[in-house]
Amino acid sequence: MRALALLMLFGGPLQARWWKVDSPPRSVLSEAGERQARDILARLELAHRVFSQIFPNTRHAPLPVTAYLLSSNRFRSVRTDHQTAGFYQSGPDRDSIVLEIGRPPRILFHEYAHLALHHSTGPLPSWMEEGLAEFYSTIEVAGTRVRIGAPIPSHIGLLAATSWMSSTELSQARTGNRHGTANPVFYSQSWAMVHMLRMHETYRARFGELLSALAAGEAQPQAFQRIYGRGFPDALIDLKTYVAHARLPVMEVAIPSADPAAVRSFAMAETDGETEFARLALQTGHGAEAAALYRKLTALRNPSTRDLESMGLLALEQRDQPAALRHLRQAIAMPDAGAVTYFEYALLLREHPPPDWTSRQLRDEVTRCLEEAVRRNPAFAEALFLLGTFAANAACYAEAVPLLQRAAAILPRQSSFWHALALSYHALHDGPNTHHAAQRALNAAQTAQEVEMARAAMRLSEPQSATPPVPEPAIRPATTTRAQGVLERVDCLGKPARLHVRVNGKPTAFWVDDPGAVLLKNQSSVTFEFRCGVIAPVPIVVEYTPLADADRLTVGYVVGLEFR
Repeated sequence: MRALALLMLFGGPLQARWWKVDSPPRSVLSEAGERQARDILARLELAHRVFSQIFPNTRHAPLPVTAYLLSSNRFRSVRTDHQTAGFYQSGPDRDSIVLEIGRPPRILFHEYAHLALHHSTGPLPSWMEEGLAEFYSTIEVAGTRVRIGAPIPSHIGLLAATSWMSSTELSQARTGNRHGTANPVFYSQSWAMVHMLRMHETYRARFGELLSALAAGEAQPQAFQRIYGRGFPDALIDLKTYVAHARLPVMEVAIPSADPAAVRSFAMAETDGETEFARLALQTGHGAEAAALYRKLTALRNPSTRDLESMGLLALEQRDQPAALRHLRQAIAMPDAGAVTYFEYALLLREHPPPDWTSRQLRDEVTRCLEEAVRRNPAFAEALFLLGTFAANAACYAEAVPLLQRAAAILPRQSSFWHALALSYHALHDGPNTHHAAQRALNAAQTAQEVEMARAAMRLSEPQSATPPVPEPAIRPATTTRAQGVLERVDCLGKPARLHVRVNGKPTAFWVDDPGAVLLKNQSSVTFEFRCGVIAPVPIVVEYTPLADADRLTVGYVVGLEFR
């Protein structure tokens, strides 16, 4: 009857649909059978060895990597872009590369390049990011060496047959804009530009310097002029001549031999394979697909630990906090609970503490869960970041710095990680490292708020003869908005105050001109006082007038508070 139920619910013949081949920390989940899964695992291992030479920060694979080899229907149901044949998906405790069966092998190398860049450099211009991924997608073994940079006929043919993007269009290309990465010419031209910069005698000797400068946030026009003595438009002119050559150069590099490692290979039970696919659907933002699969799975069996973990994450996505707490609490009771389970459970506890718990109980349990997440996955950057901010909030800055350093090294494109590190260095009176971390925060900033916070942190490293008065903005917008989070600290600054609230996992500060004038909106607010310093976490909704202030390091002015 159980086999019949599987056939009815999932369809198809009763044969192995899913195979798993792994050699930790890399694994492959495949709908294409064992042989193709083994081939993908071998390519993953090759990619790791090659990119470990190019980007040393990836040498020890900061996070485990799972490749999914999916049928066309399955791939289309989870892909993040309708034009892609493969994609890289970062996760808090695992990196994923998702491939469609039957696509060229170089797609895996392209996506692994994105993985390596994600863990190794600051943000790069889109043309450099995609150009590098395409350049390294051509990896092929040649004895004890590998060849890289072989011509890609589709790119050469497209560049010969169509109009090129201008230097301005290529420089400013971003995903989603008219001249962005949806334009096929963008990929061809980006590949060609990186190929020339990496291989042509005029440019190759200083390519590493250019890459470092762009990753460090130096403006592209200045970087090109300083390093090459010529502008980006001049390089584009050279590029047309370079591409027109009959033969493009190819590089060969030696790579270390593969360490002998045991490879496990087995056919997965249908429900186990579907569980893994449901987790991928959830990770890629396809909650409805994941929910439908879990309804089928729970009709067949008692929920496993991974089922409970995923159902908890699904409930979080659906904003059903009670269900999320229930599922995650059940998962944590299992000995094989994952790091993400402990991390998400810790965040939920902070926002929805049991009513009979003391602040000490809450703090100790949240810290224990975060430490357990790191114990189960030492590269869990977000858990390291939160532990670091807890230490900083308690003025234990020497303890905070190594935690924040580890988090920023694993995910160097997280501005908030570098910002927190800069503030801890400043508290330790370490000016050079304050400046360096603040500069990295500025380079990685993706929002106006992150830019302003990073610039304010930069100013902390500048010598000041006296503390200037905090300026009063001349005009404030009339509109208000709301942010839900956890109040963690209150800075008392005379009559004004600054509230430190963790909103969606990120530290956010709000300015209070006059605490007595702030509207407190519910019954529990009667017992609240503006106590200075670090406080027990208080779930709160802030109603505020949005206006970022780089000097105060705040995003707006509080007009009301609602306690949960």
